[in-house]
Amino acid sequence: MKTILIIEDDASIQKAYQEKLTKEGFMVMPAINYKEALSQLTSAPIPDCIILDIMLPGGEDGLEILSDIRQYDAWKGIPVLVLTNIDTEKERALSMGVAEYLIKSNTSIDQIAHVVGRLAGE
Repeated sequence: MKTILIIEDDASIQKAYQEKLTKEGFMVMPAINYKEALSQLTSAPIPDCIILDIMLPGGEDGLEILSDIRQYDAWKGIPVLVLTNIDTEKERALSMGVAEYLIKSNTSIDQIAHVVGRLAGE
């Protein structure tokens, strides 16, 4: 079973992604901030894909989290899907090795599941 880490602070969006991906056969690890994401990464199986929001609580920047995650050899190769409503960070994200950059409001949950499946190697 492929594992997906979702770093998303909006509870309703987090729940919708989790329900859809679980129905698609993925194991989902939710996190709402950097601390929870690190906890999931260090205590669970290494995810096959990470869904990452950019704007997180307390002024946390998802791309800074990505930069930190990439410092660890075990996590360097995990494909990351940035899923945000900020369209001004795409170049920065892609330059950091993000596999996909999608705008939430322009992307259906079915499209998200398809991309996650492709990135996770389904």
